[in-house]
Amino acid sequence: FPDLYFHIGGDEVEGTHWAQSPTIQKFIFDNKLRNKNGLQAYFNKRVQALLKKYGKIMIGWEEILDEIDENLIINSDAVIQSWKSRQATVNAVKRGFRSILSNGYYLDQLSPSMNHYTVDPIQKHEALLLNREQQQRILGGEACMWSEFASQYTVDSRIWPRVSAIAERLWSSPLIINQNFLYERLFRMSHLLEQMKTGVTHLSSYMNKLENLLLGQTNKTALLHPFVILADASEPLGHGERSQLTRYTSSVPLTTFADALHSESESIWKLENLQINDKRLHDIFQTWSLNHLRLSTLFNSIKKYQYDNIWGQNIERLSENLAHVGRIGLRVFNYNSQKVLHHDKNNTMNSWTLPHWISHHSILLEQLENGVKEVRLAAVRPVRRLLHSIQSTNQLRVQEATRDILVPSANF
Repeated sequence: FPDLYFHIGGDEVEGTHWAQSPTIQKFIFDNKLRNKNGLQAYFNKRVQALLKKYGKIMIGWEEILDEIDENLIINSDAVIQSWKSRQATVNAVKRGFRSILSNGYYLDQLSPSMNHYTVDPIQKHEALLLNREQQQRILGGEACMWSEFASQYTVDSRIWPRVSAIAERLWSSPLIINQNFLYERLFRMSHLLEQMKTGVTHLSSYMNKLENLLLGQTNKTALLHPFVILADASEPLGHGERSQLTRYTSSVPLTTFADALHSESESIWKLENLQINDKRLHDIFQTWSLNHLRLSTLFNSIKKYQYDNIWGQNIERLSENLAHVGRIGLRVFNYNSQKVLHHDKNNTMNSWTLPHWISHHSILLEQLENGVKEVRLAAVRPVRRLLHSIQSTNQLRVQEATRDILVPSANF
C-alpha cells in the first residue's frame, strides 16, 4: 500500500503465555532480554528494520518505549502514539521521537465534546517544558473510536458530530479556544452532514432505532412521541461504565435503549441556553412531569423482569426519574419567578431555609441523573442550571447584607 506509515500496535501486550513457555523463556535468557518488555522490544526492533527496508515509517503505541534497555530501543524515526497519558508524548519528544496524542480523544468514552475540545496536543504548561525543536516533534492528534460497544448501526452516532470538535481543535492554534459557541457549531455541522447526503446516518437512524424498541406494541403510534421525549432527555454512558457490567459479551447485540441514544442531546443543549425565566422551560418541565403517565401503558404491558431483554436498561425507572426531574424543575422555575418556596404536598419543607431547599434538590438531582445504569438523565442539567442561578443570587444577597452590617455608617 502507498502510505508512508505503518502502525504496529504494541499496546497492552499480555505476557502470561510467554512466561509459561519454556522455549520462550530460554530465548529471553539466551538473548539477555530480562522480561516480556525486552522480548517485545526485540520484536519491535526487527519489525522496524523490516519496515524500513520497504520504505515505511513505524508507528506504535506508547508501550513500545516502556522499561526497555538502551540497546533494545527502536530507532528514533519511529512515531510514538500516546493513549494512557499526555506525559508519554512529552517523554517521547524529549527522547528524540515524534509523537501523536490520542489521550483525551477517545470517542468511545462518550465524554462531552467540550472535554475533547479543550485538549490540545501541546498544553501551555507543556510548552514551557519543551524547546522549539521538541514541540515540533508533536505531530498532532488522532481521535479513536474502539468498537466494543458500537455496531454498524450505532457507530455513526458515536463518532458524529463529536469528532468535529476534535478536528477543529487540531487544525486551530492553541490560542484559539472558542468555547462559547462550540455546541452551536457542532449541532449545525450535525445537520449539515445529514442535509448534504454524506452517508452519515447518526440522525436519520435515530427514530428507526427507537421505533424498533417499541415493536409488538399495539399502540405504538401513541407511545412513540413520549418515548422520544424520554430519549431526547437522556444520554448514553461510554465504554468505561458499560465495560464494568458483566452481561456484555461479543454475542450480546447492541440494540438497547442506550445504544439508540444520541451521544449528546441537542434538545437538552437548547434548553440550557434559554434565559432562566423563559416560559418554554416551564412548559418542558411540565411535559416531563406528565410524560411517565403517557408511557404507563407501555410499562403495564411488560413484566419488569423482561426490561433488560427488551430495552437493556430499566426504562421504567428512567421514565419515573424524568417525571421527578420535571416536578423539581417546576418548583425551581416557580421560585425563580415568584421568589416563594413551593412546598411538597406533605409540607415537609415548610420550615426550610432557602439554602436547605437548594441543597435538598441538588442532592435529588444528582441521584436522578445517575439513577439508571448505562444512561445519564441529561434533563437534570437545565434544572440544575436554574437551581445554581438561584443559589448564586442568594449568596450575593447574603454577601451584600453582611457587608452592610460590617461597614460602619458614615453618618454619626
